[in-house]
Amino acid sequence: MKKLLILAILIASVTVIFALDSEPSEVVGYVKYELTANDFNMIAVPMNSGIANAIELATAISPDVQYIIKWDGGWVQYSTSTPDTSFEVTDGESFLVYLGGTEPVDFYCAGDLPTQANYDFVANDFNQIMLPLNRSDITNTIELANSISEDVAYIITWDGGWVQYSASTPDTSFDINIGDGFLVFTNAEVTGWNAPASKNVTRRSARALK
Repeated sequence: MKKLLILAILIASVTVIFALDSEPSEVVGYVKYELTANDFNMIAVPMNSGIANAIELATAISPDVQYIIKWDGGWVQYSTSTPDTSFEVTDGESFLVYLGGTEPVDFYCAGDLPTQANYDFVANDFNQIMLPLNRSDITNTIELANSISEDVAYIITWDGGWVQYSASTPDTSFDINIGDGFLVFTNAEVTGWNAPASKNVTRRSARALK
């Protein structure tokens, strides 16, 4: 899967350059994800978009979405053919989205810029996060690991298959962008790593990644 990520931010009280209507001093924008057909795509909900659950997320993306998956103490899957499998969606979370159909789809996650909150990492396990929108200084997985903790062992994302950075093997590092989603394995508990979201977000462990 190829991701195309764009962040556009507007401070409406300064100048009007963005199509969304906004109140004075409101900060709005979007993050654009390019989703590949007939594959999983790892995305996030980086803006205060008003998306409350998996049904609304699927509707916002495309009628060709078949599954949305997240980690919540175990893999939780929403199937668009089974509406009662829907689950809550929180700003700052990342997800695996399976897109059917034959054509790629651009998903624009638009809304207000979230306020800053925190990610808490479970020890000796994977934790699902998003690279915060306020961390454009982080451009690769080595920098992300160093920012979180010296106890980060692995960082994994989906790109047509699982791609893994191992802290013990620096040449496995790969480039990343704000808004990208990851599974991060830490050998020790880490609390209060900053991330923009509407509330504090604790990521549970993700042992099922095999």
